[in-house]
Amino acid sequence: MTTGPSYYSDEEILKRLNVLLADRPIDPSTNGKTLLDAQALFSELATRIYDNPSKWGLSQIPEHARNDVAQDALVDLLSANSSTRITGSAAEWFVAALESRFREYWTLTKSFGTGLQNQPSYDEPEIKKVKPTAKNLFKNKEGPWQIFETEFQRDAYALRLKFEKGHSDSELEYMLDVPNHRTLVSKIERAKSRFQMYLEQTGYNREEVMSIMQRFWEEETNE
Repeated sequence: MTTGPSYYSDEEILKRLNVLLADRPIDPSTNGKTLLDAQALFSELATRIYDNPSKWGLSQIPEHARNDVAQDALVDLLSANSSTRITGSAAEWFVAALESRFREYWTLTKSFGTGLQNQPSYDEPEIKKVKPTAKNLFKNKEGPWQIFETEFQRDAYALRLKFEKGHSDSELEYMLDVPNHRTLVSKIERAKSRFQMYLEQTGYNREEVMSIMQRFWEEETNE
């Protein structure tokens, strides 16, 4: 019976790629079959990732950054050496790599004053430096939350539902369309981490960042 990449699990594809790419670079003149096998495996994996953006984390990346970040994460996969150990599922590994690459992308575009700041899809007002407080985080129209909510809509939505509206975990799982509590916790933690990253990259000092993030810590302590 003939089998191919489409029959392999995600983890099996990663394992096979790892073996095939252990000796790089691959010389097409002497290892043509190895190269073709690697290309077929990689093509299958890429297809799965783009066909199921929720599972692989692409839906959590702002659309204008999605292709660049996904390509970098896939390159990370190809660059892994034979000693690399994939912990958890292949999708979990990719989500982590994707998030890491997105943070690099976002930091670089902010640092150089390009990218996200100049995206034509956004009409950003100038960020006004206001005294940050945990209590007025969501309502302060001149604070950092309003801009964050424009650039990171999914993350902001999740944080609002939990920390402003006070929905229960079971309600959040339904409203955010997540399959289980573990995924929900991961989604909320990622959203908080991105908001903290946003604050740090937009001029708030450590004391101000901690003051604003206190809103989330207080709510979790009171649960």
